Amino acid sequence: MEFCSAIGGDVVAVHPPKDASNSGMSLKALESVRPFCEDRGIALAIENGFPADDEIRAQYFERFPPEFIGMCFDSGHANLNGNSEELMKSASRLRALHLHDNKGLPDDHQPPFYGTADWPRVLRWVDQTGYPEPVNFEMTHRPKYFEGGPEEYLDYAVKSIDTAMSRSGQVT
Repeated sequence: MEFCSAIGGDVVAVHPPKDASNSGMSLKALESVRPFCEDRGIALAIENGFPADDEIRAQYFERFPPEFIGMCFDSGHANLNGNSEELMKSASRLRALHLHDNKGLPDDHQPPFYGTADWPRVLRWVDQTGYPEPVNFEMTHRPKYFEGGPEEYLDYAVKSIDTAMSRSGQVT
């Protein structure tokens, strides 16, 4: 959070505990960093990752204001967990994006159209939220998914993103 503040950032993505039984300790941790974050205009964006996150995120949203606790929407994790619909109900809390694709298992972190994520729907939703920041893709070159080298992967990824953005009506 200090680094985020030092470089002029305003949001830090945070993974919640893997199960709701640990949410009490995480609530205390959030309370302890809240003054620091609020003094510097930093929000924490709780990333969706595990099925229990829906319950934990609901607890955080009930307890903390949106200026402090928001959501980091991870499209790959939502695809794995089948909870995109539930996450999209929290559009007013969207503060960060981790967009990538997968085929359901494992979490491949690949470009749009590699797997089974519904890209037109995801990007239309992002647009409808009024999300003001650049769209962030979280992808990794892995030879087991892509036979070419890093430069070829980058070309492939850019073309995939351009296609996804143009199909959704967004400017790339």
